[in-house]
Amino acid sequence: RRRRGRGEREKGEEGEKEEWEGEYHTTTFGAPAAHTLKFRGGGLYSLEHFAKNKREELHQMEERLTILPKNEKNRLALLAACVNAMDAHFQFARRRDICYCQVLPAVITSFYCTLLLNRKSPSILRQMFEIGFLCEFESLLSTHKNELGMLEDYEATIRLFVSHLQIQITRSTESHPSSLALDWKPKQQQQQQRLPLSIGSIISSSKRWDTVLTETKVFSSVFDTHCLIVTVPVEGEVYDEVMRAVEGEGGLVEIKPVLFSQGINEQQTLAIQLGNTSFQEKINKEN
Repeated sequence: RRRRGRGEREKGEEGEKEEWEGEYHTTTFGAPAAHTLKFRGGGLYSLEHFAKNKREELHQMEERLTILPKNEKNRLALLAACVNAMDAHFQFARRRDICYCQVLPAVITSFYCTLLLNRKSPSILRQMFEIGFLCEFESLLSTHKNELGMLEDYEATIRLFVSHLQIQITRSTESHPSSLALDWKPKQQQQQQRLPLSIGSIISSSKRWDTVLTETKVFSSVFDTHCLIVTVPVEGEVYDEVMRAVEGEGGLVEIKPVLFSQGINEQQTLAIQLGNTSFQEKINKEN
């Protein structure tokens, strides 16, 4: 479906047609959610905070062990905290990967269709390349039981992944065809998270306790430190029109996502009766 920007084919005060402003594309897709992992413990939002709490517990344990006796009991306590933190992180990473790959095709499709619809609208194209591509997501998921977990997956995917996406276009012709490509770009501000990987150094009794903490490694995902750049091939004629509109300054297009949630059906009615709408209210306030 598509909807036109205001002013198109409408008559002004003097009876003349107003200038074309733009056309916006609507892409319908299923909410990105890890159905294969179920929603017993919530969704990606809950796992994100669960993993964060486990990391904090591990760091607190490390700090306490600098002053506690270096005995077998405390060594096993540190090992247990390390294993719990790593398990929580990998649960989050597995769910994250399932959700992220579902939303990426929808974003690229929406961008590509909007680009085609507005290739003769210089103001819209310049706005996209200078400010970014406004990508509005609308959810009808309720905040009750499994659908709350799906909404958590949806919200975290938009906030943690889509907001760091960038798109660039490349010219593609029959003689010189191009294909969709993915690349990584370091973020300007990187926040590293400490998480021990050298479990062997914790288990080994031959290691001195004062060296165990110094041998911890920084554990982070590429999603935490880099932006994903998607190169989209565009037909030669369309590419030339876009470049003329932006005066040859077509660089990376940042994605500006906005998520709005409005639960429907009998499950949302039940959630309202139970007072379980806080997550939906949080999403709408932040966006």
